Amino acid sequence: MARKRLLFVHTGGTLGMLPEGNPGPLAPSSYAENLLPYVRGLEDKVEIVGEVFSNIDSTDFQPSQWEGIAELIASRMEEFDGFLVLHGTDTMAYTASALSFMLQNLPKPVVLTGSQRPVAEVRTDARNNLIHSALCATLDIPEVGLFFGSHLYRGNCATKVSI
Repeated sequence: MARKRLLFVHTGGTLGMLPEGNPGPLAPSSYAENLLPYVRGLEDKVEIVGEVFSNIDSTDFQPSQWEGIAELIASRMEEFDGFLVLHGTDTMAYTASALSFMLQNLPKPVVLTGSQRPVAEVRTDARNNLIHSALCATLDIPEVGLFFGSHLYRGNCATKVSI
C-alpha cells in the first residue's frame, strides 16, 4: 500500500513547543522538521509535509484565522490525502467547529489536535495525540474531526472540558 501524503498545518500551541538550548525555556518550533523525531514509525505509513500557517497562542485566534486555514486546506486539497491541523487547546474546539462548516462536502479528512504538554517532555500527551491524529487523517472519514485523549470527535461536536 502506498504511503498517504499528509499536510501538517501548524498554527501554534503547546504541542510544538521545544526547549531553546539544554536546559532552556520553551519556545515555538518551526514544527514539521522538529516533530519528526517524536513520531518515529509513522514514516512507513505517511509522508508528512509541514506548513506553518501561524505561530500564535490559540486564545488570539480570530475568524480571519479560521478563514485562512480553510482557504489553505481547500487550495492544497488535490496534493494531499489528509490534513492535520496542529492547534493550541484553548480554542481548538471552536476552530474545529468553524472549519466543519467552512469545509463542507469534504473529499478528505481534516483532523485537529494539540496537547497539554510539549512533545519533548517525558510525560506528554503530545506523541499519542500526534501519532493517532495523523493515522486518523489517513482514514476514509471525509469530514473535520478533533483527536484528543485517545478519542476522535466530530469537529462540530467537540468542547473543551477541564477535569
